[in-house]
Amino acid sequence: MQKNHSDDVSLPSHAELLEIVQSQLEGPGMEQLTVTDLVLLEKQLNAALTETRSRKTQLMLESIMSLHEKCIISNHALPKSARFEQCLLGIGACCEDL
Repeated sequence: MQKNHSDDVSLPSHAELLEIVQSQLEGPGMEQLTVTDLVLLEKQLNAALTETRSRKTQLMLESIMSLHEKCIISNHALPKSARFEQCLLGIGACCEDL
């Protein structure tokens, strides 16, 4: 993963960031926030959201790969006639080796 210059600044954890946002937006000092403060807060939120989306995508891809491997293993354990029946019924997604 490529780092840009804004990554060099240590970001607070997601929980800390949420607390900061809540305290700044719900507190009486909200009117005192400058544009610079809000821009920094927005950048931190975007970075946290990007990291969260990246992790979600990674977990989904790992899950898909695991399911694909299970499909291949179970497909090879079936007799050829059963694999053909699954293919015809649209049940088996791994019929490419018939």
